[in-house]
Amino acid sequence: MKKTVLIITIGIVLIMSFGVYAEKVVSKYGVIERNDWNIYDNDSNRFDSLEEFLAEVDYYVEEIINYLNIKFDKKVLFTFEEGFGTRADYIYCRVTLGVLLFENDMLPIAHEITHILAPSSNDSLSEGLAEYMQDKFGKTPSDTSLGFPINSLAKELFENIDANMVDGIVNGGIMVKYMDYNEIFNFYLFSYSFVTYLIDQYGIEKFMNFYESDGYIQYQSLFGKNEEKMKKEWVNFLKDQTSLDLEEWKNKKREILYKYKKIMENKQ
Repeated sequence: MKKTVLIITIGIVLIMSFGVYAEKVVSKYGVIERNDWNIYDNDSNRFDSLEEFLAEVDYYVEEIINYLNIKFDKKVLFTFEEGFGTRADYIYCRVTLGVLLFENDMLPIAHEITHILAPSSNDSLSEGLAEYMQDKFGKTPSDTSLGFPINSLAKELFENIDANMVDGIVNGGIMVKYMDYNEIFNFYLFSYSFVTYLIDQYGIEKFMNFYESDGYIQYQSLFGKNEEKMKKEWVNFLKDQTSLDLEEWKNKKREILYKYKKIMENKQ
């Protein structure tokens, strides 16, 4: 009898424990396990609660789908992973949050959500639009602009970009996975600039027609000019942008890199 009671008691405890562990908190567009949140939540991020985080997720989704005029009727699952890596998997409708970015309030949430809502096999359009949305709707600036005007920044940094990368951004024939860190940074920054140029010059509706074709619709059919002419117009547009104090941007970038370094030292 005692043995039976013990087994039943253990079973109840296991069920209760599993229930706490597996409790999923759900909002209109987001899902996250409370236990995961409780493990990594701290005073350094800006969220007072898991519910506040999900409210921000819902805000991003609503703003982005309205701006892009697209439909979305799923829920995004948020999980955590040790380190800085934050990524989106649109097939599984999941965003993996880098713990170190989360704990230090540096998450590009709007960026990653954009990848879920508007996936594309064209890396330059995909990353450019995600950076654009991070700055337009995000609570923190994009990792590339750091809050500075992107096209003025691209103007100042243009000499740092390889001509082949300019071509690859415009024709969509370049992929992030084959780049090193510096190449990736430049690719994100100038893809963001190019997407901003297209949206500002031709409007979001025409841009989305281009985007949803993964950029494979020829420029001529949508914009009335060929690829080479579009590239030259973008480059000339950058030359006409207002100059900015590049040293100020570099100092801000150094501050962030220093913060990354200190975070890593504190984790060791």
